[in-house]
Amino acid sequence: MAAHQLFFQLIRVYIGRISSLNNIPTEKEWEELYHMAVKQTLAGVLFHAIEKLPAEQRPPRPLLLQWFALAENIRKQNSLLNTECVRIQKLLETEGLHSVILKGQGVATYYPTPLLRTPGDIDLWIRAARKDTLAYAMLHNRNVDTCYLHTIFDISDITTIEAHFTPSRLNVPWRNHRLQHFFSQAKADKWETNMTLPSTTDTVCVPTPAFNRLYLLLHIYRHLFGEGIGLRQLMDYHYCLLQPFSLEENEETIRLLRQWGLMHFAGAVTWVVQQVFGTDAQHCFVSPKEQEGKFLLQEIMSGGNFGKYETRFKGIHSSRRLHRFCAHSCRNLMFARYHLREVFWGVPWTIGHYMWRRWNWYL
Repeated sequence: MAAHQLFFQLIRVYIGRISSLNNIPTEKEWEELYHMAVKQTLAGVLFHAIEKLPAEQRPPRPLLLQWFALAENIRKQNSLLNTECVRIQKLLETEGLHSVILKGQGVATYYPTPLLRTPGDIDLWIRAARKDTLAYAMLHNRNVDTCYLHTIFDISDITTIEAHFTPSRLNVPWRNHRLQHFFSQAKADKWETNMTLPSTTDTVCVPTPAFNRLYLLLHIYRHLFGEGIGLRQLMDYHYCLLQPFSLEENEETIRLLRQWGLMHFAGAVTWVVQQVFGTDAQHCFVSPKEQEGKFLLQEIMSGGNFGKYETRFKGIHSSRRLHRFCAHSCRNLMFARYHLREVFWGVPWTIGHYMWRRWNWYL
């Protein structure tokens, strides 16, 4: 855990909570910190933290150069993706498909160094009927990879474009019904805004911070029961919490999270962001849940970004669908203590979703 604490200190240097580390890391410790940064997809932003450190606390030159090269690559990727976001949204608008950029490039603008946040693919929420979105996708790719949440738009040579029918989901049927009703009624003038991404000149449409405070929490929750979640998503949430919110927005956030059964999880996430990032209580809308928060942080540090480093459950990274299903089901039993309903409904939802995809020739 000592290495983890040193890692958390480096994160707080980036955020600006502290100006230096408590101790000068050894060469071996710097290697551990680098691998943790890669595992949690925080290498880019933490290189900026290194630049802020006193000279005597920085890593050995070979590792420093390696870290620098990775950070510069991340910077270039972000510039390309930002330009691609502008191009794709304009393209879709000409086809009558209004889209909203979820997570990623929009949320990166909350950071002090947006171009150093490790990017992923481009997620778009298409504000249109499912059949219209699918029809457009099939114009470009007959073998469309489609699930309940999204389909793939084969319209970019740079990255994968996930076109969402809905931003997120829950396993518990009645909670998911309330969630989907909220998404279907979400008004553009309240939940959407326009901004200019770094390295671009034209604006793109993104969710408001008030929407992201709900959506990012849902995204963390859903992926926790899927493959896993990493600290990059928690850092996204930290910076989202730092955005200004009105009292009415706070009350609405709490009301909706209660409807969706996420108040306890919100408390666990609050504990994590306060412990790791030093998020002030004044920016948090719920009280921290320490016991559940400790469990959540342990899972984050163990599995890494989207659970890619999970080794405890045999078959979880298998290419065979049944092996992955069994491994994930066993893993999710660990969460039953805190999220019994979501775990219980996870198995029938997965089976039903598989049958739905087979019926519609999506598999």
